[in-house]
Amino acid sequence: MQNFRVIFAAIPDPRDLNAQHDLTEILFIMVAASLSGANSCVGFAEYGRAKEALLRRFLTLRHGIPAHDTFSRVLRHLDPQPLEAALTCFVAALGAALGQPGTGPIALDGKRACAAPTTRAALL
Repeated sequence: MQNFRVIFAAIPDPRDLNAQHDLTEILFIMVAASLSGANSCVGFAEYGRAKEALLRRFLTLRHGIPAHDTFSRVLRHLDPQPLEAALTCFVAALGAALGQPGTGPIALDGKRACAAPTTRAALL
């Protein structure tokens, strides 16, 4: 989580000072949920609730799992340029940690270990 926090620290928080949920924790849940197949704010919230015990091993979650409306508001107001830069950096760091440096696709499901093709079509 520390590396994730460092990578995503440059993203300005567009919310008011009274925001209850930590922005980095919201982004962590979004990324983890996306890697697990979630593709909507409702999916992010459902993932968070289903994996709350696991997430609490890495996150503080002082106010629990954010609601889908919170995910939606955060995504609507985030500046896309710093978010894109952070996601690009995160994917590069993830690829390096998995022994797959470069800018191509990252096989998270073992296809590379099985010598299967890792083209975009194979990953869809």
